[in-house]
Amino acid sequence: MVHRLGIVALVVLSLLASLAPVGPGAKAVGAPLYPDLKVLSPQQLYFDTGTISGTTHHLLRFSSTVWNAGEGRLELQGDPNPDGAAGIYQNIYDAPTGGALAVQRFASNDYVYHPDHYHYHFQDFAEYGLLKRDATGAYIATNQRGQKTSFCIMDYTRITSGGPSGAQYSNCNATRQGLSVGWGDTYYASLAGQWVDLGTSRLVDGDYAVRSVADPRNKINEGGRDGNNVGITYFSVRNGVLMIGAAPPPPPARCGLSPTTAKVGAAVAISCQYFGAGEIVRVYWENTASTSVASFLTNDAGSGSTTFTVPQAPAGGYTVFAVGSRTGARVSAQFGVATSVTISPSSGPAGTLATVKAAGLRAGEAAEICSTAPPPTR
Repeated sequence: MVHRLGIVALVVLSLLASLAPVGPGAKAVGAPLYPDLKVLSPQQLYFDTGTISGTTHHLLRFSSTVWNAGEGRLELQGDPNPDGAAGIYQNIYDAPTGGALAVQRFASNDYVYHPDHYHYHFQDFAEYGLLKRDATGAYIATNQRGQKTSFCIMDYTRITSGGPSGAQYSNCNATRQGLSVGWGDTYYASLAGQWVDLGTSRLVDGDYAVRSVADPRNKINEGGRDGNNVGITYFSVRNGVLMIGAAPPPPPARCGLSPTTAKVGAAVAISCQYFGAGEIVRVYWENTASTSVASFLTNDAGSGSTTFTVPQAPAGGYTVFAVGSRTGARVSAQFGVATSVTISPSSGPAGTLATVKAAGLRAGEAAEICSTAPPPTR
């Protein structure tokens, strides 16, 4: 998901579009199995404010889940190919897991690096908009829309039991992203850019709907099933208060990190609100199936905080989860790991032996150590 004003880098990737011919004795490729994207009704709606282009804007925040109801998985892949046209390709297989590559097709020109999420997103994967009920009872689209339409696509939550029991796509990088059969990708309301921008004024009283559309530009081949990619939630505003039905919804749990980017080994504070009163909230790094990295007990208002240490990890973007042990409330926040280098001792005469330690590099990555001599003195 990308705030259009916050795009800072564009990574162009490509993959050879031709498939190797089937030789004698090779296993035949079966019929392609296509994904089918669906959108759950947006949840956890609430009003917020934020700064956009230096001006305070009113925002409608909400959580959105896109999931794969098809027979085949969604897989997007990119790979630098200096000899061919750059692009992102959709891989379509003849089985939900494993199997053979049946079709490989061009899907898009680019991944976009999201500066607030610290990883790569597939552009134009979602579109958000606000509808308003008119005098005839019809809900008409307004010009108030989301300003972030890209996703880091990954298996986040299992929606149905028809697909694999474990996540096949557990991170989002510039090489491969996707959604397994029966799995969904949820973007929580508290994430950067997860909103409809209402402008510089509050939403006036009336009846509204928030609409989330998956793949609005039809970049992904779903085997002809493109008409079910919409999720809608209806709400009203009464005396400035957001209402679902006859009552305002409870505020969803939310958390913040400080800092939001740091080096391996640094201490990070996480502060949360709106969990259950007196419940244990466990903090996880990247995967809630892993061992928690910290925990805290909320107060009577459902708030609490703690700190955790950034684990050994290559530089890049990661997800921090906070999960309530009793309510099951679940929040995610993005964190960026920075590369760090330390030298000991930091100074000394010529010939001094120095130890260099680096963190944030990838496994097996080669690092070159260079030194520069000071300018000659006169």
